[in-house]
Amino acid sequence: HTDTYNKAKILNWDVSAGNILIAPDRSGLLIDWDLSKKMDVDLPRQQSRTGTWQFISTGLLLHPATQSHGLPDDLESFYWVLLYMVMK
Repeated sequence: HTDTYNKAKILNWDVSAGNILIAPDRSGLLIDWDLSKKMDVDLPRQQSRTGTWQFISTGLLLHPATQSHGLPDDLESFYWVLLYMVMK
């Protein structure tokens, strides 16, 4: 995720437990990039929120009309995935 954002300016927009694969060597892979968005392109963005609702950033859930999806939102989704997996 970090490399994709830093090098290509792309956010996944659907970070969820089902979209993270863990290999036997304990490396991880984020999959399902079909909802991803290129952040350095100034085009109209979809106003409705996409992604797995259990892991969506709380800021986007509470104020959907006033916020655009950014890096902090993807990172918060990783936090919710971690919390979910630890509790499960």
